[in-house]
This record gives sequence, structure tokens and C-alpha cells, in this order.
Amino acid sequence: MNVNPKTEPLLVPVSDSGDVTDIDTTPMTLRIPNMIFQLRFAIRTKQFDDVERVLVAREAQLKREVEKLREISDFERLERMQMEDDLKNIKEEYEKSKRAEELYEKLMGAVKKNGLRDEEEDATINKLIISTLLSRRRGWGGDLFC
Repeated sequence: MNVNPKTEPLLVPVSDSGDVTDIDTTPMTLRIPNMIFQLRFAIRTKQFDDVERVLVAREAQLKREVEKLREISDFERLERMQMEDDLKNIKEEYEKSKRAEELYEKLMGAVKKNGLRDEEEDATINKLIISTLLSRRRGWGGDLFC
């Protein structure tokens, strides 16, 4: 014997006033708690309480998931910005090192060509060598003579 009570369709009360400021009570605009409140009168109280508990738990879980995804998105955006900044700094260091090395090669070519150097040229060449080695050391991120 099948005993299933027949449920009546849910009738949403409509305001008689026709006032524009009345709350829209169509199912698509109601929040879950409001819809549940309306269902309370159409279903048995125990069933209502069970459904309400499940739906409220789902809504809370979805809110937590959305917040977690927002945090992950924010973290990834900040991480990407930091990486872009690091890449920019590395490119600038590389360009400085490259210019110093080109100048060094140019000076060494001039020294080989002319053969003789004076003390001022020696000091300039030594400074250039030191700056080139230091820029390479910074680019490697470690000790120069390891």
C-alpha cells in the first residue's frame, strides 16, 4: 500500500496594494532562506527542518569555497606581479653586464692594437674588469670563486 500525501503547489502571496516598493517574491529573486520560509507552510515541519539544514549547509560550504578561490586568485596575482618585477630587474642587470663586457672587449681590443698603456688606462681597465666580475657575481647569485 503506497501512502504518499499529495502536496499542493506552492502559492506565493501577491500584494493587493500594487505598490512598486513591495518585495519581489518570484522564486528566482528570493534567497534560499526566504524560499525555505515559504516552504515551511507547504511541507511537514520535520521534512522542512531536514531540507533547511541541508540547504543552509550547502550554501555555507559554497561561500567558503568561493572565499578560498578568491584568496588563491589574489595570491597568484601577487606572485605573478612579484615574478614580473624580478624578471625586469634581472633583465636590467643583464643589460648592464652586457654593456660592461662589450666596453671591456672594446678596451682590450684597443690595448692589443696599441700595445702600450699608461697608468690611467690600466686603472680604467682594472675598474672595468672589477665591475664586470661583480655584475656577473650578482647575476649568478653566489660567490665568484667557488
